[in-house]
Amino acid sequence: MHVPCPHVPTSVCASWHPGATPITFHAQLRGHPDLPRWLRCAQRGPYSSAFLYGSPTAAEVGTHVIEVLASNRLTYETVAQRLIISIVPSPGGDPPYQGEFLVGNRNVEELLPAAAREQFVQALSGVWEHDDLRIINVTSALDRGGRVPLPIEGRKEGVYVKVGSHAAFSPCLVAASSPQSQFRCRLGQQPLASCYDTFAPHFAIRWCNLTLPMG
Repeated sequence: MHVPCPHVPTSVCASWHPGATPITFHAQLRGHPDLPRWLRCAQRGPYSSAFLYGSPTAAEVGTHVIEVLASNRLTYETVAQRLIISIVPSPGGDPPYQGEFLVGNRNVEELLPAAAREQFVQALSGVWEHDDLRIINVTSALDRGGRVPLPIEGRKEGVYVKVGSHAAFSPCLVAASSPQSQFRCRLGQQPLASCYDTFAPHFAIRWCNLTLPMG
């Protein structure tokens, strides 16, 4: 069954749920062997949900036809579904302030559901000191060169979450990404900031990986 995720500006997200039957999902751009570079499909196993997610740029404006193939691992039966994604320019443009956070205690599929994203935004609004926030992109740390975690219970791969706003960064965020904080990080110390535990216990932020590029 295909369940579209609620609309999130500048991002695309959809999910499929196999239920009690082991099903493997494969997605590709119509007429191509794989997905476009900005779009990814994640599924942990045949009993897990599959997520199609990504953050298109201005170069991807237009209509994209994605073909999703579901294969029953018991009967080898296959079912195909076509997903049409229409990408239009953001009416407000890209937010001028963008911050990227590394969440160390989550896997990427755990931050794709709407409830998890909303929970993250609510936690961040207290740190940013503003509620004009929107998630721009969610990326597995493995896609950034991170290592596959050891097979120990509770170990996660980590997720980069980029958030944008029209509101300036709070003093706490500025301090956490300052040159002094980066120096402390190189020494193996915590950066200079007063908001370390704001996300706890749900999100373990790796503050030394915080980046605040201007959009």
